[in-house]
Amino acid sequence: MSDEQLSTVPQMLEESDPGFLTLTMQPDDYYDVLRGVMRHGSQNDTPTIMVSMSLSEMALRNTMEKLEEPMGHVQLIDCMSEMVMSPKTGTSRYVESPRLLEMVLLAIERGIRGSDGPCFIIIDSINSLIMHNSRERTMAFLEVLYNRVNLAGHKLALLHLAKDDDGLSIPNLRLISDRTLVIE
Repeated sequence: MSDEQLSTVPQMLEESDPGFLTLTMQPDDYYDVLRGVMRHGSQNDTPTIMVSMSLSEMALRNTMEKLEEPMGHVQLIDCMSEMVMSPKTGTSRYVESPRLLEMVLLAIERGIRGSDGPCFIIIDSINSLIMHNSRERTMAFLEVLYNRVNLAGHKLALLHLAKDDDGLSIPNLRLISDRTLVIE
């Protein structure tokens, strides 16, 4: 992804209304889109809550550091460190597993309460959610989260890695989100 394309991600997020967005990308663009999403929060001084169900805290922080993307504005909810027995820094909220969706919701709620004003919430990713939970359970989780986000005027970005075998077509994603942005 070129620098020009990378700058379009925060711009697209800025132009979107509060609510539930799905960002669909090719796997090769994952880190660039993640950088763009992080940039959106830092450029707007928006409290950002990232729920990582794909990478451990250490892997995410090391990656963003190498990409020279600041994470000081990000409250991280790490659902992977316990599963992969990764070291913890203590600066994140930890959930033992991506399967504990009730605990994920509580961690998001705590993050929202600790912030001033509307938050930007990032869920990385629906692919990981569905890998660890049934589709029905994932959709119920997203519906509860959607209702909470919409009532309070927050913005939620759900990352989706488009793969031929994931069974998540664009029309299906539109059923659970206000807007689907396809990053090409």
